[in-house]
Formats: sequence, C-alpha cells, structure tokens
Amino acid sequence: MVILILKTISVIVAGLMVGNELAVGAFVHPRLSALDDKTHAASAQALARVYGAAMPIWYAAVLILTVALTLVMQPWSIATEIAAVAAAIWLGSIVFTLVFPVPINNQVIRWDLDALPDNWKALRKQWDQFHAIRVVMLLLALTCLTIACFIAE
Repeated sequence: MVILILKTISVIVAGLMVGNELAVGAFVHPRLSALDDKTHAASAQALARVYGAAMPIWYAAVLILTVALTLVMQPWSIATEIAAVAAAIWLGSIVFTLVFPVPINNQVIRWDLDALPDNWKALRKQWDQFHAIRVVMLLLALTCLTIACFIAE
C-alpha cells in the first residue's frame, strides 16, 4: 500500500510540474511576446521571481520522490531501471536549468523596466529555446516515471 501511495504522489507531483512547464512554454510565454515591450518585460520579471522561488522546491520534490520510488521498487527489475532513468533525466533537467535558463532569469529579475538592455528580446528568445529543450527532457522523464509505475510489481 505504501508503494502505491508513493507511486500516486510521485506521478501527480511530477505530472503537475511538467504540465506547468509545458503551459509556460506553449501558452504563457507566447502570449507575453504579443504584449507591448514594457508590459512583456514587467510580466517576465514577475514570473521569473515567482517561478524562481517555487520551482527549485518542486523540481527537488520530484527528484526526491522518483529516487525514493526507485529505491523501494523490486531490485533489478525493468521498472526499477526505468525509474532510475527517470531520476537521471530529472537530475539532468535540474543541471540544465541551473546552467542555462536560471542565469537568464537572474538577469530578467534585475532589469530596470525603464531602461531595458538592448538584447532583452534576444535573451527572452534564448530562454524560450532553453525552456523548450527542458520541457522535452521533463516529458521524457515523466513518461519513464509513469511507465515504471505501471509495470512495477
């Protein structure tokens, strides 16, 4: 019963996180780009602050849940191996995030909205490209986690 609860919580928490990140890339950021420059920059700044505070906790929670699930599954099973792959991809997405999108987010947070840097739109496009790569990684990890949960004994 404990494993079933852990599987359920893991898939729900991971699924919500991945869905959130997908929504940001597919719906939120494209709409921001359609706004006037000052509103776009102010909105991006506000989102960078809130996501910068919340997402590290969420990403860590998903990684911890996936690792915990991997450890309690039957050793040396295909489900355990797939769960371990999911954990590795979550970890890779965290490292990727820290190396690529986070430095841009940190710049966005520090922007003076009355004197935006000349390259602010290019930075936003670059962030969106990095985010698209991250979303693919997250979808892959969620797929692995879900498959592992379904096939685990």
